[in-house]
Amino acid sequence: MSHGMREWYALLAVSLVGAVLSLVTGAVGPGLLVIAAYLLVRFAVGLVRGEFGVDLLMGSAALVTWYLGAFFEGYLIIALYALSEVIESLAERRALRTLSSLKELIPDSVTLITDRGVRPVPPDELGPGDVVLVRRGEAVVVDGVLLDDAGVFDTSIMTGEQEPVRVDRGGTVLSGYINLGDPVRVKALASFSDSALRLLVAEAVRALERKSRVQRFLERIAPPYTAALLGAYVAASIIIGPYNALPIILAGCPSAFIIASATLTAISIASLAKKGVVVRGGEVLERASGTKVVVLDKTGTVTTGKLSVASVIPVNGYSQEDVLRLAGAAGKGSIHPVSAALAPHSDLVPEAVKEFVGSGVEARVGGRLVRVGKKEFAGFDGAGCGELIAAYVSVDGEPAGIICLKEEVGEGVRNLVRELGRLGVGVVLASGDREEKVAAIAKELGISEYHYGMRPQDKAALVKEIRRRQGPVAVVGDGVNDAIALAEADLGAAVGKLNLTASVADAVLLPGAHALTELIRTAKRYRRAIVAAFITAATIKAASLLLGLSGNIPMAAVVALGDDGSTIVSLLTALVTMKAIKTR
Repeated sequence: MSHGMREWYALLAVSLVGAVLSLVTGAVGPGLLVIAAYLLVRFAVGLVRGEFGVDLLMGSAALVTWYLGAFFEGYLIIALYALSEVIESLAERRALRTLSSLKELIPDSVTLITDRGVRPVPPDELGPGDVVLVRRGEAVVVDGVLLDDAGVFDTSIMTGEQEPVRVDRGGTVLSGYINLGDPVRVKALASFSDSALRLLVAEAVRALERKSRVQRFLERIAPPYTAALLGAYVAASIIIGPYNALPIILAGCPSAFIIASATLTAISIASLAKKGVVVRGGEVLERASGTKVVVLDKTGTVTTGKLSVASVIPVNGYSQEDVLRLAGAAGKGSIHPVSAALAPHSDLVPEAVKEFVGSGVEARVGGRLVRVGKKEFAGFDGAGCGELIAAYVSVDGEPAGIICLKEEVGEGVRNLVRELGRLGVGVVLASGDREEKVAAIAKELGISEYHYGMRPQDKAALVKEIRRRQGPVAVVGDGVNDAIALAEADLGAAVGKLNLTASVADAVLLPGAHALTELIRTAKRYRRAIVAAFITAATIKAASLLLGLSGNIPMAAVVALGDDGSTIVSLLTALVTMKAIKTR
């Protein structure tokens, strides 16, 4: 138990004992005076540190009730104050435990494989090129590639994928992946300090320290509000008496609003971090909740940057299988994206390959001359693939077929577009690519508005125009060319680029663009929960104030309802609201 928690539990216990004894004996006033002095001294210490807390109001309430001999009411208000602080602390500790579970994935040492054998080293010593051994149940601590034939990993933190994922030799392995199979070797592509997991944890911890606009507003008005409240109490004391004016202090404390806001912010940020989504504080959640339109970058965000075969159009008696096998064999001699997409479709081995930059590849396959590339290069005339990318194939100078390829859409992006529609959020596709390629992806995803041939400054201008027409805009991008638009947007979300998040973006979506729906849903729950908490607190406070001043309820009821009673109820209302909306 932390020192702060022990302090609140002790204050709660003392206050409850004092309340019981004062109710039975009608005395025990000195204890209340000590509590009042303690809270006022603590307020003074906080003020020296630049913090203006609610201890001034609570200490004043304890002091006034002691002076008036209302010992039971005084102890009760302090007990409820301590109880509300305990509830807030428990909620924040739950959020920190969520982040601690991520921290625990980073071990004190890792097994480094060298020419001299294996040895344990601190993760901080790892750099690009180092090879580490990851045993069953251990987490990968650096982003790298797999050196063994295959491995099975739990990738849920980094990708959102709940099912175990198989990674083959040479495949990408991110820090945060947990090895579920036999020990494997991973070659680091980056240092530990640049690993996705380390940066995820660091960003999430910093995010908990950043306040929302609501919290900052409440802190700004706390000094004048406190002065006004105490002034109102003094004025009312002159008119209706010190005891009858007590409801002004008892029901006027703003702690209910401050505690509800801080707690909900912490819980929301920690919940998102565990799913690989990092937001830079509560203010980002507030802005995300109002998103009306999402602008998606195409390459690397919506698409993977890879191509796949959509269809094959054979000619001159060739079959689809023949065209694919011959073209795939020729593609094995090139790293061009078209060749990379064709190569897996062939079991043939080329005898010789020559690449003509900007035109295509030429290969000898089984004694035949195969050409794959642009129309003129392969000797074609006429037909194409419409909006898709066309790879023309000829054999021994004779047209053999056309292979139509499409860009692969990232996993979960189709669901992202559907879910945004259900949330009432519009989607716009923006890219610097050619019209036909952008149009094809937009058509595949059912996006009606798309923009092509856009430079970085054009995307920023587009954000301004959409905001003018439709309201707050979110931009999802993955590269430096998206930085201007990310900075211009009301919500800038970077896909898998924590270094970019640190500079201009408001959030990072490690699992991919599809994680944006989780961010927006959580943000909407966050906003609704805060509204519910504030309405609950304000209603209870107003009712208890009016009923207390009119003498229709006893002062103990004003304490129980108007101050920390409203804090506890509003906080519970907020948490229940978050849970209820989440399970719909």
